[in-house]
Amino acid sequence: MDHIVLIGMPGSGKSTIARRLSGILSLPFLDGDTEIEKRTGETLSATIARIGLQGFLRLEEQTILSLSLAGTVFAPGGSSVYSPAAMSYMKSNALTIYLEVPLKDLQNRTGSLEKRGVVIRNGQSFEDLYRERVPLYLQYADLTLDARNLSADEVLERLLPQITSLGIARS
Repeated sequence: MDHIVLIGMPGSGKSTIARRLSGILSLPFLDGDTEIEKRTGETLSATIARIGLQGFLRLEEQTILSLSLAGTVFAPGGSSVYSPAAMSYMKSNALTIYLEVPLKDLQNRTGSLEKRGVVIRNGQSFEDLYRERVPLYLQYADLTLDARNLSADEVLERLLPQITSLGIARS
């Protein structure tokens, strides 16, 4: 395995954990949402408003497929699981970790979904989105980490021994 991918719902801590993990492992950190914002020159919510949900999902897929992920810790956007092509590419020679957080905790963490740039259909609730995506995260995960009620430090304490045992990190 030559890279690590963290997947999960908005508010699960993907970017925070990936950034910290990259520092611990001395690997570059990549964030899918940040890469999209760099390419478009606008926020995710502005891009979604301009090109629509389907347009955004295509852009997200194209962005992921254009990145060199080898030797990185990557945090894609939560909607990346809608693209089998992007997930296949990310999972190629990677450890894919699902950060599992209960719906109630996510609702408390996320704030405005529109401002955050979450891919959610008109009329769809956050609970509906959660129920739709969780099976996809579980399908694509090599490892599921129960991150309920854990700080970033506690998540890393649980994650590092598992990564080390796979030969990705040195103990």
